[in-house]
Amino acid sequence: MSDEDISNKIEIDSEPPKNSKPDYILNRESWFKIILISVAAIVIGYKIIEAPINFDFSDFRFSDFLSLSLAIFSIGLSVAFYFKATEMSNKFYDNTYKFTKDISEILGRIEAGFGEKLKHLDEGYTGLVDKFDANSFSKSEQEIEEAEKEFEEEKARLEAEIEERNNILDNVMQRAQLQEHEKEELLDSLEEKDNQISKLKQEMKYLKNEINTAEKNQETELFSGIPQGVLHAFKTYVFRNYAKDMFLEAPTGFLRREVNLRSIQLPKKLVEDLQKHVLINPDWTLTDRGIRVLRRLAEE
Repeated sequence: MSDEDISNKIEIDSEPPKNSKPDYILNRESWFKIILISVAAIVIGYKIIEAPINFDFSDFRFSDFLSLSLAIFSIGLSVAFYFKATEMSNKFYDNTYKFTKDISEILGRIEAGFGEKLKHLDEGYTGLVDKFDANSFSKSEQEIEEAEKEFEEEKARLEAEIEERNNILDNVMQRAQLQEHEKEELLDSLEEKDNQISKLKQEMKYLKNEINTAEKNQETELFSGIPQGVLHAFKTYVFRNYAKDMFLEAPTGFLRREVNLRSIQLPKKLVEDLQKHVLINPDWTLTDRGIRVLRRLAEE
């Protein structure tokens, strides 16, 4: 049973009872009662007036007075209990109605909040999966970094939703004096949400594996076809003249502008090999591939 069904059920159960009789029938019954009571009162009053009543207190003893006093006290106590019980009953009904209404609103907010946020997480996951289609692992480094950033944001959002869910559940359980079957329905509904969150966690774990695989494939493709001797010479000459940290921290545009290998005395054959493997441009500046290769080499 969903949270919406539970909230609807509580709203229906918590509605005050309605009269099923039409107003004109109720009015007619009220006038009939008034007339009947009036006639009865007139008859009783007339009988009392016409009846010969003599008050003789000559045989009235203390025990009779005590019995009369206790009888009057009992009647008064009964009347007091009746009015107090009626007041408490009305107050209990009002509190119950208000409480069930509040619980219904809380359950509605739970349904609306978690439904919308889980849908948002699912859409975010779908967007990430689209970026890592099984038939296309040749992603740029920037795309992988963006995907990892989005993955971490979705992970943080999911953890926040779980914590909020737990806080709401604790609050509801503390405030709610629910029937046993209502508690079971609420717990079943929240368990269903937990299953959705667990499923989303598994999908995000799968996506993380896809990201790692894409990074490995990208690194393999990045160094593909470049001889080890060329890589070693490229790394040696560049890092001898430029700091490694600059390639790890500086933006791509800065490296493309500032690093020019013309100022380094490179062997002519090495320059030809670097241009052949698209590591430097004809004007001896670094290509995007050359920058990525140097960054990988600087991490070692």
